[in-house]
Amino acid sequence: MPRYRVEEKPKRSHKISVFSLIFPLVSVLYAEGIFAFFSDSGLNVYKILFALAAGCLAVLFSRITPWRAVNYILQTAWLLLCFGMITLQFLCFAAAGRYPSLFSGADALPGAGAVLSAAGSHLPFLLCMAVPVVLQLAVQSTALIRRRSLLGTLLGSDFMEAFGMLVLAMILAFVPVTMAFYDAEGEASPRRQLEIEYLPEASAETFGVLPMTALEMKYNLFGVAEEEVVHHYVITEDGQQVELTETEMELWLQEG
Repeated sequence: MPRYRVEEKPKRSHKISVFSLIFPLVSVLYAEGIFAFFSDSGLNVYKILFALAAGCLAVLFSRITPWRAVNYILQTAWLLLCFGMITLQFLCFAAAGRYPSLFSGADALPGAGAVLSAAGSHLPFLLCMAVPVVLQLAVQSTALIRRRSLLGTLLGSDFMEAFGMLVLAMILAFVPVTMAFYDAEGEASPRRQLEIEYLPEASAETFGVLPMTALEMKYNLFGVAEEEVVHHYVITEDGQQVELTETEMELWLQEG
């Protein structure tokens, strides 16, 4: 009798999708760049590094659990939160000339009519901000499910990609924070914004919208603020710079 041989079909291996890795990594930077362009604030090193750190968190969410559908939902929620915050702050500033506080309630927000009027006047901004949203909802879902983890493929575990993105996000956030602590020039210096006082307009222009929101949470939600330290110096007759205490400074001003 003839023998029949059933051949097993080889299992399809998930391909590596470059889009599903690069898109979330740079999407927040794209959104901050659109905000900087339409607000005429420009991009700088602080904004770029902080935005890339937020993008690393988006990539992290793509491998944070064993279930890819859950990972996609988490990544989408994070990116929509970032895009929504940037869009909301832009429209509120265009409508009222200030960035609303997240902890002041609905009274701090401009009226709905003013926001709608601002939206109608800035349709190019909204169209640009809609691009990453459409890509995330229409393309990323399929690309994320079919993509193998790059670091996971090399190291033998998908979790290593999430761990690597977490480490990279910490490094990318640590560098601009360290830079800001050494930048203390001016009344609204980056160091003053990080340590002493919440300055929304200056923070949005210096660090970007998402770091501005993080600073607001630091000052208003957690109440973490350093005391301002003022150093007084005088120049002696021989050209030396001498630091004075508060009492010595008051006496010097009275004598002068």
